[in-house]
Amino acid sequence: AGEALKGKKVALYFSAEWCGDCTPITGMLATLYEMVNEDEKELEIVWVSADEDEEQMYRYSKKHADYLMIPYGSVLRQQLPAMYGVFGGRHVGRYPGVERKSGIPGLVVINEAGDVLVFDGV
Repeated sequence: AGEALKGKKVALYFSAEWCGDCTPITGMLATLYEMVNEDEKELEIVWVSADEDEEQMYRYSKKHADYLMIPYGSVLRQQLPAMYGVFGGRHVGRYPGVERKSGIPGLVVINEAGDVLVFDGV
């Protein structure tokens, strides 16, 4: 994934199928992604799923544009929400001691070092 992200703006999109507020944002984000990348791929969105199981995640992924997603079994699905403080209220118990800065949907634009450039709880 590192090569796919090199030299691009990167937005981490935290969402889940069970999140009713995520559905309209997911649609708008897919449209934005396609518009921004129409001529040249400048933006990469990485979807960080908060879904409860792999089937739910893959079902919801069909509503997304052609952006990258963290695999269900990857430790990054737990590390990224903790690192950026973006997770659903039902998951607060998974991250003891972590300040919750936003629920989902959440969008965090980062640079290549992982530093936050834009933080939007959407």
